[in-house]
Amino acid sequence: MRQVFSNILENAIKYAPENTQISVKTYEKDGYVFFVISDQGPGIAAQELPHLFTKFYRSANAKSSPIKGSGLGLYLAKYFTELHQGQIFVESDSGKGTIFVVQLPQL
Repeated sequence: MRQVFSNILENAIKYAPENTQISVKTYEKDGYVFFVISDQGPGIAAQELPHLFTKFYRSANAKSSPIKGSGLGLYLAKYFTELHQGQIFVESDSGKGTIFVVQLPQL
């Protein structure tokens, strides 16, 4: 799970503008632990969200950025989360930042 959180946080740091906040919150509900990571970055267009966890996929913002990437980080985040019987969700709007939620069963 370290790799999951590392990938999400590194993306937030890479793509969020300087002097903006990245928030990490956790809470428990109905037998699950939730990790909520949000940023104030450029966001991701709605039509790209269904592809975000696909192997080698990079959003239009990422492709046009000077920041290099393989398109494997979020694919692996989803893969590892599901190995732990969890789920990963994303909410985003262009220009309004992104929120990732990782849901894991409590042990």
